[in-house]
Amino acid sequence: HFAVKSNTVASAWSPAEDPGGMTTATTADVKLIPFGGPAEAGPWGITTRVSPSPDGRRLDLRFILSGPVEKEAAVPEPSESPVRRDGLWEKTCFECFVAVEGAEEYWELNASPSGDWALYRLSSYRMGLEAADVIAPPEIEVERGASELVLSVWLDLRGVIPEEGQRNAEAGVRLLEFNPTAVLELEDGSLSYWARIHPGVEADFHDRRAFTTLDRLADSVSQGSSS
Repeated sequence: HFAVKSNTVASAWSPAEDPGGMTTATTADVKLIPFGGPAEAGPWGITTRVSPSPDGRRLDLRFILSGPVEKEAAVPEPSESPVRRDGLWEKTCFECFVAVEGAEEYWELNASPSGDWALYRLSSYRMGLEAADVIAPPEIEVERGASELVLSVWLDLRGVIPEEGQRNAEAGVRLLEFNPTAVLELEDGSLSYWARIHPGVEADFHDRRAFTTLDRLADSVSQGSSS
């Protein structure tokens, strides 16, 4: 169920392997910025690829941290036996918040380079935090280099997000919203908070104004690259 590897990262799901017989998921590549704006990034860059399956049954994520990783980033070491663990966001951690459009409840996935993970369900904005049920732990793969760290996560959403009442009547599929984020810790102990946008006066990954559907996410990326 868990894998923290140093080999080249590739998707764990191909069309031939997909048990649902679905086509390859649509993806969106997103550049994250630190709270405070791009000027605060310094030598660092974080991008993420969000790839939910068309039927909403799984979520594939890939984060790429670039910069002087080996010399200056404080990155948790790989664990021999990764476990579900709280407080991962206090160190370098890659995250994704997921919600159903129009619903108050949402989910928070934390993935550490150590291979440890957490998945929470919240009933509404920062309320009712509880450990979310999972069919299987997410699979995590990590590729480390001197100037780049790549972390990929595959999460089975079945049993996590309820299917009943979460389908678009016309399209027949769930409309999920995403907010991919990251926390970067440096060797000096400083932390920076990265997201696609920071709509508030403080860094707040739970702010629903930052959540968006994949189609809108892809549109915003396209518009940003063409401007």
